[in-house]
Amino acid sequence: MEDELEQRALYSIKESVKGLALTTERLADQLDELETDHKQHYEDLCSYLLNGPQTHFLKSLVRLNTSKRF
Repeated sequence: MEDELEQRALYSIKESVKGLALTTERLADQLDELETDHKQHYEDLCSYLLNGPQTHFLKSLVRLNTSKRF
């Protein structure tokens, strides 16, 4: 009887460990996805800030200001 309880307990522990391992793997994958999405968002934002309409406007102002000085 005691051996049967031990076997059930060991089986339960093994299954719990497997479940935790799978959950950890899923969490790691989700973290990778979030980091990739965050990086892409950051790159898109930087690209917009460097190439967006406001940048072209500022460059035009700088060119006008520079041309008036010389």
